[in-house]
Amino acid sequence: MDQGFAQIVFVGLVAWIFYMLTFRLKDFIVINDHMRGNIKDAGNVAGKATGIGLKVLSTFLKK
Repeated sequence: MDQGFAQIVFVGLVAWIFYMLTFRLKDFIVINDHMRGNIKDAGNVAGKATGIGLKVLSTFLKK
């Protein structure tokens, strides 16, 4: 990845966040809440998968 392109993407992201925080705060709050919900759901799924994996592992490690 070219460093110039990465800088352009970074500046664009910062500009978008600044725009959302200043002119469209309500939309930014809605997007932020939605993303927090997605992260929470992903964490729940990962926790369930870990629990199942540990149960399977424990069956193989029994003496």
